Amino acid sequence: MLSARLIRLKEKEEERHAERQALKYAMKTNQYALKNELKKYKKLQKEVEKMAAMMKMEDEDEDGEEAKEPPPEEPEEEEEEEESEEESESESESESDNESANEAEDAPDEKKKANLEPRVKRHENRLASLKKGNYFLQANVDRIKDEINKTREMCCTLQSDLDSVIADLG
Repeated sequence: MLSARLIRLKEKEEERHAERQALKYAMKTNQYALKNELKKYKKLQKEVEKMAAMMKMEDEDEDGEEAKEPPPEEPEEEEEEEESEEESESESESESDNESANEAEDAPDEKKKANLEPRVKRHENRLASLKKGNYFLQANVDRIKDEINKTREMCCTLQSDLDSVIADLG
């Protein structure tokens, strides 16, 4: 019974590890998408600022006042999101685990039980830490997706405002 449980735990560990790799890939792609969305938003924001400066200059020219120079543009800042995840996972089995797996089948039941119980416990702990880590990774992926959606909405709003101003001028 313990050996069957140990086999199931190892299979679940492999599944969770594959899930972790998929979540890490999703995290990378979402961070890249967020970075691109922020660039688009900043570009649109600069266009709006230029348009506002041009409109302000036109208003001042119409009033007969002196035209002022548009405000100097600030250099674009890149926002990098650092991944704040630390892993403390062992990829390889310990030597004692491998040696004890090769024990003779005709060993006494008590000896088998004494051998399998700590291994099962160790794999249960490892599986629990994988689940917890995957949960945090999934939460980070969801948070970044929310940020991407928020940035896209801001971009759309800004673009529609810019389009309406251009339509009013045209």
